[in-house]
Order: sequence, then C-alpha cells, then structure tokens
Amino acid sequence: MLLAFASGKSACQIYDVLAKRRGAKGVDMLNSTAVRRFLRGHSHKRGKVETRGRKRSLSRRNVLAMDKSRLKFIKDVQGTRQATWDLCRVKGRAPKAHRTTVARAFAREGVDVKLRRCREKPQRTAAVERERAELCGRMRRWPLRRFTDDIDLIIDNKKYDIPTTPEARVFQDKQKLVAQLRKRGEGLAPNFTRPKAKTHRRNLGGSVGVCAGIANCRIVLWEYYTKWNGDIAAEMYRGPIMKVLKKERGRKPSYLLVEDNDPSGYKSSKALAEKRRLHIRTIKWPRYSPDLMPLDFSLWSNISSRLRDCAPRGRETIAAFKLRLRRVALGTPTAVVRAAVEAMQTRAKMIADARGKDIAMGLAQLV
Repeated sequence: MLLAFASGKSACQIYDVLAKRRGAKGVDMLNSTAVRRFLRGHSHKRGKVETRGRKRSLSRRNVLAMDKSRLKFIKDVQGTRQATWDLCRVKGRAPKAHRTTVARAFAREGVDVKLRRCREKPQRTAAVERERAELCGRMRRWPLRRFTDDIDLIIDNKKYDIPTTPEARVFQDKQKLVAQLRKRGEGLAPNFTRPKAKTHRRNLGGSVGVCAGIANCRIVLWEYYTKWNGDIAAEMYRGPIMKVLKKERGRKPSYLLVEDNDPSGYKSSKALAEKRRLHIRTIKWPRYSPDLMPLDFSLWSNISSRLRDCAPRGRETIAAFKLRLRRVALGTPTAVVRAAVEAMQTRAKMIADARGKDIAMGLAQLV
C-alpha cells in the first residue's frame, strides 16, 4: 500500500505525509533513514523466503520418518511399552531436538499424534481374528433378508446398575463421561472432572442381569436374572426364549439363533444339551466380537440414553427401576432396531476387509 502511495513522490514528500498521519493518530514517527531503506527495498522483498531467525530443526521428511518409526516400535513391542517423543526422534534418525520441538513439528505438519489414553479393547489372538474373518467372509455374501427375516432370534446379556437416588444417577452419568470440550485452565473445575469409581462411589441399589432378544426387528425378549450360569441359561431356553420363538416365529422344526460365545451360559454343557433337545441351532459366532452384535454396538446405548431421559427426580425403588427399564427397552422404535440389525451386513463386510481386525483400525493396521 505504501509503495502504491509513493509512486511519483520523493522520499521527503512521503516522509512529511507519513509524519502528519502518524501525528494525528498520536504515533511516533519513524526515522527518515528507515523510510528511505523501505522505499529502496533494503528492508523487505515481496515473495522472498524469510531468512532471519532460527532455522527449523525438523523438516516434514523428519516428521514422516519419526511417525513411521513410532508405528514400527509399537508393533515390535506388541504394545507393551510406551512410545515417547525422544524415542521417535532417535528411531527416526532425526536431528537432536527437545521433545516439545518434536511435538510442535508434528502439529505443524498436520500429523495428529498426541499422548492419548489407551482404549480398552478385546485382546484378540491371531486364531480369533481368523474366526472373525472366516465368518464375516461368509456373512458379507448373505442377502439383507438373511439378517432381518431368516434369523429367528438375536440374544445377548447385559448387567445394569440400579441407581435408586438422584445422587446415584448423577454419579453414574459422570462415570460415563469420557471427554469434555474445555480450555486448559478448566481441567480441575468441578463440572469438568469425573469422580473416581472406587474412592467416591455412591451406594447404588444393586445390579440386575438382563437377557434381551431381537426378532422381526423388534426387542421382544427382556428377562431379568440375578446369577448367570449353565442352569439359568438352560432354564431361559426352556421358558422365555421358546415362548418368544413360538409367539414371534410360529411353530417350526428348528429355530436359528445368534448368540455370543458365553462359556458360562450359552456354551455350557447344560445349555448345549437343552438347545439340542429343543432343536435350536445357532450360528457359530466368533469370540470377542461385540462390534458384530447389534445390541452391543447400538441398542444398549440407545436404551440407556432413553432410560436416562425419563428418570424420575426423586428416589426410585428397585422394582420401579426394573419396570421402567423393561418398558423403555420393549418400546425401542422398530426403525432403530432394524437399522442396527441391517448394520450387521455392513460391519461384516468391513471386518472381512480388515481381515478380522477391528473396524476402526482400517487398512492402516494391516501392515
């Protein structure tokens, strides 16, 4: 802008005009030598790369090499040791730099690597991943009606804590909080912290186990139990499960079920004998696969959310909580349940593509 204004004027004329403008704003005037140097281009050059200041010690090539060494190290130690910034720099053969400089270099180059808490996931062996890949390889070729219509019942279990007081419900909700949008200085504020599960635990009204089942894209089975074992599982097959199957699917020579690999219940010897007697067939389900079970990856959280929305303000008895939980679960919209069941096909394709690994890992974890 100054160069355009200076066109056809002498240095003295430009200096006088600038002095008047800066004086009107109450700003001290520059030295006349500075103005002349600027007009001659000695103090600036448009488009010229800045040469002043300390040079960057870590280039983008260094950052990519360090990121590659980070992944290799974690894979080599099988996740038993923590990868630090200093270790990444040494393994990546980058120039000597402080760990904060390394972290800033990663942020500058858009490589989103930060120290984050390790997520808890099922620890699957190579054999388990082969099981998942084999089943999902078959499931990806199933038509959609195979999931929504041909499977007679999808069953799964869950344990629910029973918060009988408003304080217990607040404690339970805070325990579910994983992260919060906050500034750096807000980390210790009361509403931004989560109480320790053991130290600050509120007395809940106990807990109850639930056996839930999906048929015809609706939740039709919701049975409570206090202790889960082979005897209870066999009794569940004889009573509630067979009752629901006959009501929803009619009388058939045999029924096809989806259930997880629960060794204490569904896969116990007593439960297996009862299923043979009742002509109940099950799809061989891979171990440690909650990402394939619609109740696990979708419906449990949906029910818990709607249960929290209709919670009473005051105290609640255990019987009232169980009745409210059952009403909320059986009232799950059919569209929500159908979407979760249909998602099994998509998830099966993704797991097959990931060769039995977690869906979120993607192809990056196959190296």
